[in-house]
Amino acid sequence: MSEPLISIIVPVYKVEKFLEQCVQSVISQTYSNLEIILVDDGSPDRCPQLCDEWSRKDSRIKVIHKQNGGLSDARNFGIRAARGEYLAFVDSDDWISPYMISKLYEACAQFEAEMSICQFEMVYDDGKREKYVEEEYPTEVLSSKEALKLLLQDKRITSHAWRKLYKREIIKDEMFPKGKYYEDVYIMPELFLRCNKIVYLNDVLYYYRQNPTGIVKSNSIKSNFDFMEALQTQYLKIMQKMPDLQVYAEGSMCRGLYMIWENLDNNKEEKGTPAWKKCRERVREELVALPEDSVPGKRRKIHFKLLKRAPLAADIYFRFLGKG
Repeated sequence: MSEPLISIIVPVYKVEKFLEQCVQSVISQTYSNLEIILVDDGSPDRCPQLCDEWSRKDSRIKVIHKQNGGLSDARNFGIRAARGEYLAFVDSDDWISPYMISKLYEACAQFEAEMSICQFEMVYDDGKREKYVEEEYPTEVLSSKEALKLLLQDKRITSHAWRKLYKREIIKDEMFPKGKYYEDVYIMPELFLRCNKIVYLNDVLYYYRQNPTGIVKSNSIKSNFDFMEALQTQYLKIMQKMPDLQVYAEGSMCRGLYMIWENLDNNKEEKGTPAWKKCRERVREELVALPEDSVPGKRRKIHFKLLKRAPLAADIYFRFLGKG
């Protein structure tokens, strides 16, 4: 039986010094029946030329040049162009193990799953590598509900679009919300809900570069508003389909809102502006609407109680004692 075509979508923008390692890792896959789609998102450096050079070296590579529209728009362009029975995403400042696609595909095929997920390592500028989940777990076949529960705990399973292989039938052409930060958080619950089976592998097959200029490092008011909206979207989708996961959904919402609260506290450039105050008040409203049981840790619980009764005291407490 012949191997099905798998499309790997790589959005490319201002990653000139990382692109070769990324593309080389993709073309070196032990799984050979690949369509590799490099989406040049209007990159102002030499990335467009480098993409074209790679396409001349390997006939499996297809290059799309487009005006800059952001990560979501680039991924959507790649999805529309993809012909594969399965899809995978790789960010262009990261790289993958030569066995990633073969192992993820074998897992999907063996268990007739619509998605498979591998482990990843975070790689730092000084060469340090840190496995995201230190614990060892066996290969596990999960229902959509079981996978959603783990997603909400944000430990073994995260919202990242990369580190996963998807059957094309669960992917919509315009899946990623254009112009949004945290686009993966918006869409991942919906993808899980379209699956009957999801396979989790403990193998480290994806290498996530901790790029200080990367999108997830942004701490702008817009990025924090988008994160809050993504959390709300995630919560509503799960409550509509699986309300018995409410406790986990509330815990996920609370952790995310506290991340935003800390982001805002650390945003020295915009702190005190009308937009900053508006975002801060929205976060406070969302937080105090949650049950106290969803708040982790003693310090967080004290801050949560102060937020309800004495917001100014909550600010002082958080700044000196409530972080972490």
